[in-house]
Amino acid sequence: TVDGLSVSNWVAIASNIVGEAENFYTDTTPLALQAAYRVVDEGPIPPAEYLNEDFETDPFTRGWMVVTNAGHQAGTDWQWGTPSSGPGSAQDGTGAMGTNLAGDYGSNADISLLSPMVDLTGVTAANVIFGNFYDNEGSGFDMSEIYIRDENGAEITGLELPIVEYGGFVTSWQTPTVALPAAALDRTMRLEFRFFSDGST
Repeated sequence: TVDGLSVSNWVAIASNIVGEAENFYTDTTPLALQAAYRVVDEGPIPPAEYLNEDFETDPFTRGWMVVTNAGHQAGTDWQWGTPSSGPGSAQDGTGAMGTNLAGDYGSNADISLLSPMVDLTGVTAANVIFGNFYDNEGSGFDMSEIYIRDENGAEITGLELPIVEYGGFVTSWQTPTVALPAAALDRTMRLEFRFFSDGST
């Protein structure tokens, strides 16, 4: 009971109510119409999102940028659109970012895709979850890598190495989860998706 009222036959009158803060909700019903409430299922609190991108519309209007690294040879570009080679489609919807969406990558490539700035000030733990398809030579010759960079896209002391790298091939889209290292937290940063290849592909 609640204040002497039986709750055995309560009827649900609302669900999926979003609280104004954790464990807090204000009832704006006029006083004469207020009723007793109970929480049937609080449910898990969804994780915070600091960057959410589906590439369904032009990402270059939202701060994404392509950077050509030293030694890059023309013939490989980061492109936005619908892949017709590689996986043959986007992971979800129609949009994706990839290297040469309609064909193979070239030799001596070294080109990066930088994310918009991500503000992780005050954040003590975070993951990067992303769609990933790759088909390359691997073994350090042709590789895909992810780095953490500062707001200007420059190297960060203690984060010189990639947080993850991919070589070889997969046959379908993957969705890996990569934990950010401590040095990437409590700061403003960018993600760098780097692809490079050697002289023979």
